[in-house]
Amino acid sequence: MAIRSIKSNKVRAFLTMLGIIIGVASVIVLVSIGQGSSQSVQDEINSLGTNLLTVSVTDTDSVKLTDDTIEQFKDLDGISEVACSHRTRLC
Repeated sequence: MAIRSIKSNKVRAFLTMLGIIIGVASVIVLVSIGQGSSQSVQDEINSLGTNLLTVSVTDTDSVKLTDDTIEQFKDLDGISEVACSHRTRLC
């Protein structure tokens, strides 16, 4: 009965198959793009190397970092560059 229905409604069967094929292909493409983007970001982060140190201050009440304090980091051995960022300014 199912085969008879498919043979009698060839256009409907074709459009159904086409919809399924396009749907599966679009899911595969979107997953591939997502994984590729994720891998690209991960590679960029890994390319920074192991000689990068990031300091994040989460409690600004107990820790006060001023421009003078940040400049003192440059005087430490093994430090070549210092860059700070803040929500409102970069120094």
